[in-house]
Amino acid sequence: MTEQEQKSLILENEIQNRTTILYLSLIAIFIFCVLSFFLYRLYLRKKQANVRISNQNKQITETAKQLEQANTKLAELSRFKDGLTDMIAHDMKNALNTILGYAASDPHNKKMHNISRAGSLMMNLVTNMLDVQRFHEAEVPLNYQVESIEKIMKEARDQVELLLQMKSISCNFSIADSANIKVDSDILTRVIVNLLTNAIKYSNVGGSIWINSKIQLVESGILLIVTVKDEGTGISDDMLNHIFDRFSQADARKSGKAASTGLGLTFCKLAIEAHGGVISVASVPNEGSTFIINIPLPEIFGDDESNCETGHAEIPVHSLPWVGAKDRPKLEQLIPVLDGLEIYEVGELNKIFEDLESQGVNSRWVVELKAAVQYADEEKYEELIRNFEEHLSS
Repeated sequence: MTEQEQKSLILENEIQNRTTILYLSLIAIFIFCVLSFFLYRLYLRKKQANVRISNQNKQITETAKQLEQANTKLAELSRFKDGLTDMIAHDMKNALNTILGYAASDPHNKKMHNISRAGSLMMNLVTNMLDVQRFHEAEVPLNYQVESIEKIMKEARDQVELLLQMKSISCNFSIADSANIKVDSDILTRVIVNLLTNAIKYSNVGGSIWINSKIQLVESGILLIVTVKDEGTGISDDMLNHIFDRFSQADARKSGKAASTGLGLTFCKLAIEAHGGVISVASVPNEGSTFIINIPLPEIFGDDESNCETGHAEIPVHSLPWVGAKDRPKLEQLIPVLDGLEIYEVGELNKIFEDLESQGVNSRWVVELKAAVQYADEEKYEELIRNFEEHLSS
């Protein structure tokens, strides 16, 4: 190959290299332009999104201010409404007290008796209006006193007698344990009146209502259980979870149910919870409803009124579980025997427990003593006996 040909070949290679570099440069510039375009579009979109977010934040801030102003106005209206309700309720109470006073002047007059019962029911409704708000604000001090379960239930039944007669409804009582309990008897009576009134309202003419009470020993202590059952229209599933809400029955009028303020059941819930208890309901549409009250009791009192007055409820539950007045003499005789037995002498102890059960002794103290024996808790066993001895010597 001549020198001229070599130079020509070198020149061609150089031209090809430059052409390749040029194409690569053009491709790189194209890619850069495309990326720049997309990045610019992305920037514009982000900027627009930021503008929208900024506008939305301004709208949210403005809406929040409007809501705050609306809430302030609603709070003022609520206070005005509560104040107006209290004023009206107190004025109604004054008028009702006058009516009840005149009706009580001639209790043997049937018309006056009916007026008194109707006035008492109206007074119960008015008091519900006042107490629901007070319970919400925790301003209702409970007035605990020792009272007979039977007396409370009969008083509640008497207050709704007029309503029962108007619909020819029978009210059946079952009082398993006619014991004395320490509760706010006025509040508990009103709770039962509200439940009975509710049962009457939703019962058919000529229907029946059952009210039962019993004392039950449970692991946590003693429970008073009261049930009010009717055969009325029942409660639909959508209302069952809201039945104790304030004004829930007022909302139910839209679905054709009986008109009611809904404050009665709300009062029941708040009043029972103030006693440390719970209230629940079970219902089947068109078959009726059952309201169940569970109230924990520190102690049950015997029938002897002197026991009620001396205040056995002052004995702490943790140091001396309930010993009824009727059971006390029998248990006093057993203390020396129990004190002489060791906790592992289960056979002898079980014979004592069986003998107590056959005599109808159903004391929480015995229940806890049996539990201590069952679990071989010697410390608890000795503590129960020692506390009982200290109480007897005090």
